[in-house]
Amino acid sequence: MSGGVSSDEDQLIHLHSEDMINDLELAANQCTASFLDITHSLTQGLAEVTHLTSQYIEVHSNAVKNTCDHVNTSIMASHTLITKASELNSDLQRVHDLQLEIRQLRKVVDTLEPQIKELTREKKR
Repeated sequence: MSGGVSSDEDQLIHLHSEDMINDLELAANQCTASFLDITHSLTQGLAEVTHLTSQYIEVHSNAVKNTCDHVNTSIMASHTLITKASELNSDLQRVHDLQLEIRQLRKVVDTLEPQIKELTREKKR
């Protein structure tokens, strides 16, 4: 009987080994499928992040360009304003000079007016 038992044990060990190999192969296939799913998910995620990063860089670049354009326009407008203010200041200086001339003429007229009135009275007499 010992030969029969040994044969049964060999069969059980052989069957048990086949089950373990099948279980191991099944586990390996599941790991492979999980790995492929994770790799696919990561690839999609990286592609989306890359696309979003590209869009962000474009938006940022446009914002910087627009800001620079607005700053440049503002600088030119400020320069124009300063130039116009300087021209206005020159014009106002000429008005001030004219005011001084008018005051001097008024003083001369005020000085001459009594004399002219006196001469006019004398001629009427």
